[in-house]
Amino acid sequence: MSSIINCAVITCVYKRPAIFELFMENFIAVKEQVKHTWNLQLYVAGHPSESPTVYSLFEKYKDDSMKWIKYPNLPLSQKWNALLKQIKDCEYVFITGSDDLFNAQLFHTYYPLVQAGHDYLGLLSSYFLELATMKLILWKGYTNHRRGEPDGGGRLIRTDIIARNNYKLWDDRLNKGLDGSMTRRLAIADKPKFIRCEEHGILFVDIKSGFNICPFSSFEGESMDVEILKELPAWKLIQDSKLK
Repeated sequence: MSSIINCAVITCVYKRPAIFELFMENFIAVKEQVKHTWNLQLYVAGHPSESPTVYSLFEKYKDDSMKWIKYPNLPLSQKWNALLKQIKDCEYVFITGSDDLFNAQLFHTYYPLVQAGHDYLGLLSSYFLELATMKLILWKGYTNHRRGEPDGGGRLIRTDIIARNNYKLWDDRLNKGLDGSMTRRLAIADKPKFIRCEEHGILFVDIKSGFNICPFSSFEGESMDVEILKELPAWKLIQDSKLK
């Protein structure tokens, strides 16, 4: 494998332009910080007529490494699958929500694991931030029958696994249960590796504000000092957010 890994970062958008701007500012900064080991290429799925302000923001920020995939919001699973069919010349695919923020340490930690041959990486824990109250928790992962399954966001998958799934990681016509659907299709991975973010200095933060499929109140976890998020490139924008 080459020293610089070509990686497609895929995400879906639907309204919430202020959150998407946080995402774009953060992504662009991380992309620059990891450029000596990762070539991050962004693919965004959404429909301009459903999210016109978000589309305008994408046009404002985009460069040659970014692509917008025109697709309606529902069904969500088919919207995500539409992204996979657009990816070219990438060794890995990274999955993230457009309301997720992360620091460069995520990719710094993943890099030696990829070099060691792991074909499917994921996070067993992550952070959730309620923007209106600036409450932050560390969610330590599933404790039910899904124990040991990584969070949906933050998964890094080698593209040959995606090809073996015929470029389809999610079952058709799903608007919920997408993570479980993806997990079943990724069972063919030969060398998976899942880690806990707090053990590696990784910040992977799901921003909760306004409309969310899973609200902040549905998660339980250890309360954390929000100041740890100052390592996020978008930290100042978070502090200044008009959504509070």
